[in-house]
Amino acid sequence: MKKFLKILGIFCLLSNLILLAGWATYKNTFEIQRDVPAFTEIKKTNNISVRLSLEQKAIIQKSRESAVHIISYSFRINGVTSLSGTYFTAFGKYYVLTVMHGLGNNCGFTKVVIDEGKFYDCKEYITVNVIDDYAIIEVEKIEERTPIRIPSDLPKNKEWLKDVSTLTKVYHTGYPNNMGPLTFDGKIVGYADDEYIYIDSFAWSGSSGSGVFNDRGKLIGYVLALDIGISEYGVDILENIVVVVPASVIDWDHFFKTVLNIDELKNLYSLEKRNK
Repeated sequence: MKKFLKILGIFCLLSNLILLAGWATYKNTFEIQRDVPAFTEIKKTNNISVRLSLEQKAIIQKSRESAVHIISYSFRINGVTSLSGTYFTAFGKYYVLTVMHGLGNNCGFTKVVIDEGKFYDCKEYITVNVIDDYAIIEVEKIEERTPIRIPSDLPKNKEWLKDVSTLTKVYHTGYPNNMGPLTFDGKIVGYADDEYIYIDSFAWSGSSGSGVFNDRGKLIGYVLALDIGISEYGVDILENIVVVVPASVIDWDHFFKTVLNIDELKNLYSLEKRNK
């Protein structure tokens, strides 16, 4: 009899433990499902891995929050093109830096698209440079994005030497294949004789115009194209070797003279002298 009661007691104890484990599993499952955030929270531009350093997170957030998607109707190809760009502010106005090769001739047929499907108008083509393949367009203030600041977010003078040195870490955000914003990291791996920078990262059609930031958070250039590989097996696209145009080739003086009056220019150069 005692043996039977002992076995019964052990059985009851095990049953209770199983019931408790089952309840805990059910409760945890319920809690997990209840606390899942909405997808709109997950895809926010400031939702960045907590495993990164605060400095890295700040640079990536700058990249993501200044990245925009541009669509433009081109009569040359009789179709719509898709580009990436960097939203910036200068002296109280708002602009987007992108590549020239995907823009249509008419600013009225060019729009900045934000992820939620909201469109912003192109107000004016400020600069269109065929040789270095870039364009600066004036836009309305984009509420869903945070602009970088020009010229303060550019490397200055001798800073360029270190800011584009070999194996410098870089980040860029764009809209390859009409998807995005997608953020990629990489590193500078070399240079072309025509003053381009090669980075080991990823890009695809639609990435052109993406702003490239270095590990100091400075805008060092914009994505231009992918390299082409030729071997005994034929021609192929090297989507991991990205061609970047340094932002130093942009004629910023011409841009400032175009958008500022002479008194504002005097104040700008006086401020620069004080900061040196």
